[in-house]
Amino acid sequence: MYDVFGLGVVSVVGWARPAPPCGPCTSNLQGMAIESISGARMTEFFFPHVSVASSGDEYFEVSFAEIGEGEESEECDHAYFLIQRQFEDYDGGLFYIESHETKLCGHFKIIGAELARDTFRLRVACKPTETVVIRFQAGNARYNRLKRILRIIMPARILSIEEDRRSGPKAGNSGS
Repeated sequence: MYDVFGLGVVSVVGWARPAPPCGPCTSNLQGMAIESISGARMTEFFFPHVSVASSGDEYFEVSFAEIGEGEESEECDHAYFLIQRQFEDYDGGLFYIESHETKLCGHFKIIGAELARDTFRLRVACKPTETVVIRFQAGNARYNRLKRILRIIMPARILSIEEDRRSGPKAGNSGS
């Protein structure tokens, strides 16, 4: 039993692993699924690549991946986690989440998110509540783009950014 990220007492219930490697591809991803005594779950990933995309002022995406853009191979299914939000039509505040972990695919409410320089943590409203912790690597320019897109797609009441907490509130978080 462990106390992990303030979830209280938890026990490890299994390891989340990507599809077995095929051909020349190998996977260094190791994820861990943890379940608390109260039923809340936590899944942790390490993704060395981060990308963000937008289309006009209506569609936004943040993607974490095991391999970088342009490194895609049709021979293997690679581990990834992405969050999309659209503002073209009313979506009820739902985010589209997609991952190699099928339990984390679909439209969900995100009830909390924290961004630090190398970690993104979010709480997904599902039964039971899922906390996803993503450890990532990003240079300064990419990290700043990540912050900008997250501020657009997530309301200030949901998103907390580590340096924002240190320096006080900042304008520019226009998510609804």
